[in-house]
Amino acid sequence: MTTIAASGAMREADYTRAIELWPGHVLDLVRNAHIVPHWFGREDRFWFKDEHQGGHRFLVVDAPTGESRPAFDHERVAQALRSVEVPADAAALPITSFEFVDGGAALVATTAKGNFRIDPVDASATPAPRANPAELAGPDGRVLFLRGHNLWVRDSAGEERALTTDGEAHFAWGHGPDFNMRRVAENRGQVPPLPTGLHWSDDGRLILAERADERGVEPYPYVEYVPADGSVRPKLHLIRHTMLGEAPPPHAFALIDSHSGARTPIGPLTDGLKLRPDVGALWWSADGRHAHTVATSFDARRAAFVEIELASGAARVIHQEVVDSFFDFNSYLYNRANVRMRANGREAIWFSERSGWGHLYLLDLRTGAVRALTEGAWAVNDIIGMTEDRVFFTAGGREPGRHPYYRHLYRVDLDGSGGPNAGLTLLTSDDADHGFSGEPTPAVVRSLNRPAGLRPISPSARYFLDTVTRVDLPARFIVRDAEDGRAIREIARTDASALEAAGWRPPEIFSAKAADGVTELYGVLVKPRDFDPQRSYPVIEHIYGGPQIVAQPRTFLDGINGSFLYGMNTLADLGFIVAVLDGPGTPSRSKAFHDMTYGQADRWGTAHHRAALEGAAASRPWMDLSRVGVRGHSFGGYGTAAALLLEPDFYKVGVSSAGMYDVAWAYAGLENYFGRPAYEADRFVKTRPDEVAPKHQAMSPSRMAGRLAGQLLLAGGDLDENIQPAGLFHFANALIAAGKSFDLLMLPGRNHGFSAEAYFHKRTWDYFIEHLQGRQPLKHFTPKMKPGVRMFI
Repeated sequence: MTTIAASGAMREADYTRAIELWPGHVLDLVRNAHIVPHWFGREDRFWFKDEHQGGHRFLVVDAPTGESRPAFDHERVAQALRSVEVPADAAALPITSFEFVDGGAALVATTAKGNFRIDPVDASATPAPRANPAELAGPDGRVLFLRGHNLWVRDSAGEERALTTDGEAHFAWGHGPDFNMRRVAENRGQVPPLPTGLHWSDDGRLILAERADERGVEPYPYVEYVPADGSVRPKLHLIRHTMLGEAPPPHAFALIDSHSGARTPIGPLTDGLKLRPDVGALWWSADGRHAHTVATSFDARRAAFVEIELASGAARVIHQEVVDSFFDFNSYLYNRANVRMRANGREAIWFSERSGWGHLYLLDLRTGAVRALTEGAWAVNDIIGMTEDRVFFTAGGREPGRHPYYRHLYRVDLDGSGGPNAGLTLLTSDDADHGFSGEPTPAVVRSLNRPAGLRPISPSARYFLDTVTRVDLPARFIVRDAEDGRAIREIARTDASALEAAGWRPPEIFSAKAADGVTELYGVLVKPRDFDPQRSYPVIEHIYGGPQIVAQPRTFLDGINGSFLYGMNTLADLGFIVAVLDGPGTPSRSKAFHDMTYGQADRWGTAHHRAALEGAAASRPWMDLSRVGVRGHSFGGYGTAAALLLEPDFYKVGVSSAGMYDVAWAYAGLENYFGRPAYEADRFVKTRPDEVAPKHQAMSPSRMAGRLAGQLLLAGGDLDENIQPAGLFHFANALIAAGKSFDLLMLPGRNHGFSAEAYFHKRTWDYFIEHLQGRQPLKHFTPKMKPGVRMFI
């Protein structure tokens, strides 16, 4: 067995070759990597962008037949755009989205230079208004917006009026918390403030509004050492947010009349419950008498379904659950809650892991009785659609012998005849993932400026677009009948021929036992293009480990540019084996698997990750476990530090970026995954600023700083609002106090998202090249890299 890259200096050609697989370059080698159906209103028709050699075209698909046709005359649209000085080629129109207007006679197209109304007949174009992210559109053409500290409304004629007049700094309706992870950008004027905590009723008559009283919250300082405006003096950004263990600020909800501004307070809930319409769970009754939503306690150990009487604001808990660890409404934090109202207004779909697995239940709103709709040793992922008598959902782990993380689409009857799983039907039979990503929460939709209606299933729930894919299987996009999963027509395929011609190879899927010798773990191994099984390669684990998301890739697109594969093909091509896996404590499996590391000092299950790599290497001698590195960002930064400190004889080199190193130094809101801080029996609020709860101290890397034996690079942004820089410095100080050598990279002016930056990746490559391969990196070489886009996690 030959050891790879044991000596020798790096050359420019080594970097240049690896950068061929950088995200900004590799996506140019793939066509139709991802297709999203854009449904027309309530019709069973959608449009999509079909990529082909030399460009792309926009096609309209009739779902019942699967037949497609050009959405419009591409040459005439190109002429129209050029008439308003938008460079346009009919073979690759610069349109990101469009919608038909005037009964289909014209379209409004979105381009980088603005929106335009286009008449394809006479090839004319005129500017069209673009949705303002600082406004919240209502169902009747009016919009809500913020002015000063008050909430205003503007009608279609442009008339404006104030709905509130009593707002003040840090105590105003619709302003949301001061801590929103984009406050520095707002202060700089780079992004507008977004109306937050506001929800229109279906008829536009009422607004459900939230207000937090943060006047008594101590400001947290963020220092902008290199001001974006070029100022010599650093700028101070004071952002009010509570730290873990501090008392949360008072919150209030009210119903605001959108015409008069009259305000009806919503009655307080018991048991520490707080309304959570922000998770995409809010419904207004057809008779205008009630609204329904969900609620959770601060530590997420309680969850409830709540009814609000609109006339009085009285709130009634219809159903409540209490768990020992934490309650989730979905296996993926950033997706909409798996809760829905039935059209009859008398029942709701509820999600629970009460059986040990995430399943759907039918909730009777009159009696509070709960009946199981699905059951079994498998996990529901996302509700995809509903009809009056059926619910469509994705789930994993039900089909014997298949990868438990693959998402299949099912339907189940709501009438309950025959008990749980009545009429349960598998609609996607291929042994693969099916690309159903679920519907994001409203906040994610707004923050990413995503258009509405991007769902795989038609509005009638009679048809759906199936994406048959794996990391080693380019996608096939098939229109199917939602009654039985029958294939109607394949409309496109991913073309990866150019990528394959460049020598790229898909990640290898693997499974291995956890440290308990029983639990099966799954992940992928990314290899260099010149991989030789007769050689020996150092191994780098790209770890995340957060309890709210799955890290391993499941689709072909994930395998080349997934959230946790971003840049990993390039890293592997530099002579490494890169592993990405999901250990105990992560979602989309059983509740026992999700809770396996809850409350433990090894919260990220480092021992299980080590066991999985050892299990994989047992049949893969080309994995050199004498040279193992680890890298991770955010929660993965914590996982990286924990790996070097808890398993120092195994993980030898680490790059930890934006890590949440000590939970006590983090913002309040992580209590659900790390446990409510108990300072004494029944005391959960600190009385001294230096208090740290024993359970949080036990999982603190700072406490274990003396165990560092390997090479560690810590990296952070000085304006990181998600993971406060003070936590990094606290950990660094503990390493210094323990007499440990480490490296520190601070990136000026960066918030949390610097993990996609080419400079940071180059520093990461060089750290592993030097300390795992024993080679001399080309430290001052700046490679030319096309900027990539890291997919949202």
